[in-house]
Amino acid sequence: MSNSEKIQCSIHGKADITYVCQHLINGENHDWYCHEPDVETPCPDAWCGACHQHFEEEGEWNEFSETAADLTRNIKLLCQECYEQLRAQCQTHFI
Repeated sequence: MSNSEKIQCSIHGKADITYVCQHLINGENHDWYCHEPDVETPCPDAWCGACHQHFEEEGEWNEFSETAADLTRNIKLLCQECYEQLRAQCQTHFI
């Protein structure tokens, strides 16, 4: 995520873009997986436990794991504030 990438959130206004699995957004799965946040990436891409199984099978996100998890349809944009609120409702697992 670059600091210059912004989204207009209907709740929080203009905010940084984040990418989250739709299963987390829809409340279908409360196991939140992402890389450890850092200064450059305070809201790393996040995915659910079901999608994480595909990640684990390959050991990384690649063509096969992304296809199996159907990430072209399953990843959605959220603002940074919505991301933090959603993550607080989930069990976070850093990889």
